[in-house]
Amino acid sequence: MEQYILTPIGRKELDAWIMRDIQYIPIREPFLLWSSYMEKCTLDKALSIIDNHIEKFEKRARQLEEATYKIQTNEYKLMKVRAEDTPKDKLKKIQMARAFAYGEIATKARFEVEQARRIKQFAYSFFSGDD
Repeated sequence: MEQYILTPIGRKELDAWIMRDIQYIPIREPFLLWSSYMEKCTLDKALSIIDNHIEKFEKRARQLEEATYKIQTNEYKLMKVRAEDTPKDKLKKIQMARAFAYGEIATKARFEVEQARRIKQFAYSFFSGDD
């Protein structure tokens, strides 16, 4: 596993960045955009694409949930490295923040799965009657 070290200059940049307002990127929803052009597919192809999307995001959610658990139980490798030079009270706050963030990203992944399942149901009705 590669390990990256934050330089003193990098630390100053990080500290400055964290104090600035967040710069948001434009919203991009490739799966929803794809679904709006579903008529260009067959039902079988649409279902295959949707199932692949579901599989990808179920895997992502599981990985994030596992990472969240490992952070909370002091098993996450990067947190162990961080613990070597971080006071315990500060480390606990860092763990709480990381676990919360990872959990929220896992929740987004679970939402993607549920959304894909709704789109799958839509696809069945959308293509019904087509031959």
